[in-house]
Amino acid sequence: MLNAVTWKRVRRHPDHATFLARTARSFGATETEVVRRGIALVAEASQVSRDHCAWRREQRFSEQRQRMPTLPGKRTWCRADLYR
Repeated sequence: MLNAVTWKRVRRHPDHATFLARTARSFGATETEVVRRGIALVAEASQVSRDHCAWRREQRFSEQRQRMPTLPGKRTWCRADLYR
């Protein structure tokens, strides 16, 4: 079964209509496809913004780790050892 498609009319400012037509031609796509891609980009951006909260938690965790005291003594390895 195919996904249901909802038909919507979109009112456009004349400048947007020109931009949409030019963009569709440059991509070799229909104006409808350009609108769909735009909606997909907005949806993706909103997903990234939801992950922003996770990023803030990670930053707080890292800041807490940085405040922890260091262990006494010197390390027995050097950074170059990590790449060998």
